[in-house]
Amino acid sequence: MELGLEIGVLHGRAEEISRQIGQWEAYDVVTARATAPLEHLVRLCLPFLRVGGTAVFPKGVRAGTEVRNAMGAISALGGDVMGIKPVKIRGLEGMKRVIVILRKVRSVPTSGPAKGGDQGG
Repeated sequence: MELGLEIGVLHGRAEEISRQIGQWEAYDVVTARATAPLEHLVRLCLPFLRVGGTAVFPKGVRAGTEVRNAMGAISALGGDVMGIKPVKIRGLEGMKRVIVILRKVRSVPTSGPAKGGDQGG
């Protein structure tokens, strides 16, 4: 509201949202807290992005290693690394923090409820 943007925000656990019909390749931007290794975040979040969408993940000092370890998953899920950018966070000035920015460059065939498949379980 402060920036005057007209947006909607969906907040929840990726594992739960992915079970809802119409969620895969439906969003322009996704993010997640930096509580999991990047490879895991990529597998959970990239399917939500439409082609051209951006994923922004806050990370710490091991971001470079995490990106290298996640390259297979990033590529397999249609992503590309746009960059690793340092950020300053008020109250955490003594800690190195970065954001890893990924772009969804191609659609990847998926199946399951989020694409409209069977919700039985």
